[in-house]
Amino acid sequence: MHEIWRELSANQQDFLIFLSLVLPVVVVAFAVSFRFAPYAVVRSIFIKNFTVNIVFVAVIATSIAISVALIIQERAVREVTANAVNKFDLIVAPSGSEITQMLKVVFLQPLKTNLLDGNTLNEIKDHPNVTMAAPLAFGDNWNGYPIIGTTNEFLNHLYGTKDIIYFNGLWDGIAGVGVGLEAGRSIMPSHGLAGVQQRDNDLMAEHADDINITQVAPVTGTPWDGAILVTIESVWVVHGLPDGHVGNDIDKPNDMQLGHPFDPVSFPGTSAVIVKTKKLYDLYNVREDFNSDGLMAFFPGNILSRLHAVLGDVRALFSVLSTITQFLVSLSIILGISVFAKLLRHRFALLQALGAPRRFVLAVMWWYGATIIISGTILGTLVGFISTGIVSGYVSELVGLRVQGVILWEELHLIGGFLGITSLAILVPAIMESQRPIVAGLREN
Repeated sequence: MHEIWRELSANQQDFLIFLSLVLPVVVVAFAVSFRFAPYAVVRSIFIKNFTVNIVFVAVIATSIAISVALIIQERAVREVTANAVNKFDLIVAPSGSEITQMLKVVFLQPLKTNLLDGNTLNEIKDHPNVTMAAPLAFGDNWNGYPIIGTTNEFLNHLYGTKDIIYFNGLWDGIAGVGVGLEAGRSIMPSHGLAGVQQRDNDLMAEHADDINITQVAPVTGTPWDGAILVTIESVWVVHGLPDGHVGNDIDKPNDMQLGHPFDPVSFPGTSAVIVKTKKLYDLYNVREDFNSDGLMAFFPGNILSRLHAVLGDVRALFSVLSTITQFLVSLSIILGISVFAKLLRHRFALLQALGAPRRFVLAVMWWYGATIIISGTILGTLVGFISTGIVSGYVSELVGLRVQGVILWEELHLIGGFLGITSLAILVPAIMESQRPIVAGLREN
């Protein structure tokens, strides 16, 4: 049996687990309803006491919706943040907080850090194992969207070679798909980190040069979709700094040298350097070589995994609280159904006096409770999925990540387990009610 299970695909295994979790619902429903049709009586009870029953359904739906939404949203955020660091194998930056640098470089948060000089950049570029050493320069924005200076090799690395994205001249700019700019537009950068918005007519004098949007970058699903990439030389020039090269003529922007090699003497500085190596294991050698005084080289993936571990602990806590909440909700609903059954005890006794067997009363009671629980579960699942979409849109707009939450087997297992356990639990009050003496029931009013 174990070998057969191992030969099944992951989806097949998950499907069988889900079936096993909801199997009690099917078994109990068949057992209590065999040769009976209690549905008309159940429908009559539900409609006659519609307000109370809707409250029961709403309580269950709220519990399920919160649990489903939390699980989906946490997983979506985990996946999208992991995707964001895929293009950043190794970052070399001035000594400081690795988390701060990761938030600034990968997630484009408006944080201030120190700069690396030209000699350091050239040392990284000349390392025998390094195939790309792309400098990044931050500090400007347009209408709140960060403007980042870099090189053509970083464009190829970030967007791939399928879409040919490149700088052809000093004032060329590449707009992320989330910025809303079209090719052919000209913009004037504002001084300051992203989020500090200024009107074009309030710009400082050194920002009087236009950036010409030549292309719109493809979707990456990362914060870089909301960024404007320009030549790193243009970032320096608009601030009145050297362009990092010897012999460039600023009056001939389309004929200027862009990117490597940089002249260390006229190199103004870079916030960080994105490093790519020939082999994966070479990254560790480069990291060791540039983890020195005044420098730090780190893997953003490692930093993110530590943050995910913290999130995992929080998620485990939420899962426990969710389980406890569902247990308490289920218990309160079962107790509520038990109390509500007392109001129907006289009617059940009349049915038995007219010849209805005890199992028919059991079937009516069980189906009544199952209708409430199943309706609440379905409604809660739908509400949880819809609310996840709304929250995902808000998070995407807030942090620039393309968060997309979908229901997977994990949520279906949670829902199936809830249905299976509660379907067995409501048997208790149903059995107790069906076993009450007929005479005692007739005496109650």
